[in-house]
Amino acid sequence: MDDIINKKMDEKIFSADDTFLNEDITQILYYFFDEVVKRKRRKVYNGGLQAGLVVSKNAFSAKINENDGKSSHLSTSINLTKYLNGDDFYITEKGLGNTSLYRHAYNELFTSCIDSRIVAGDRELLMSFISNRGKLSDFQINILNSIADSCKLLIDNGILDNVSIGVRVGNIDFKIDNWDDEQYKELCNKIDNERKRIQKIKNY
Repeated sequence: MDDIINKKMDEKIFSADDTFLNEDITQILYYFFDEVVKRKRRKVYNGGLQAGLVVSKNAFSAKINENDGKSSHLSTSINLTKYLNGDDFYITEKGLGNTSLYRHAYNELFTSCIDSRIVAGDRELLMSFISNRGKLSDFQINILNSIADSCKLLIDNGILDNVSIGVRVGNIDFKIDNWDDEQYKELCNKIDNERKRIQKIKNY
């Protein structure tokens, strides 16, 4: 069984839930992105370091993919969802062939969570955010805001030349190919509009 499930993952998991203070969540996200950026390598589309981040209704977890950032995004997303559920039987690449081992985590990932797949190249970060949820939680909205702010810091501090982001969550459908302040503001506006939409639904 050791070749299809593991009790421990090699890469560190960064995680927080909605009981954490906002500043603590921001710091944990910063530590995660700091590790990703420190280990970035080569061109983003050819051998870049791969990582993942999963945001449930009230918690998130993030990590660099196993095998020094080379394992699949799917296994990382499944394992991060398992971690959030307190399930420490993690799937290996070989274990992906046995869907019965992770059916519950897979269903939760694609019905209740935001799934982010990340690739870090030498001077560029590529991220996608996807969710089938029509209604995001306040926590999920806050995490999107914190991630946008983290990306701005990476650019403003000269750590990266570009951050490319695709976001299809809730009613947000937005893409940034070439990061600049205007694109950052537009992304923040999209997130803020989604927050207002959710609040309006709650008030009915």
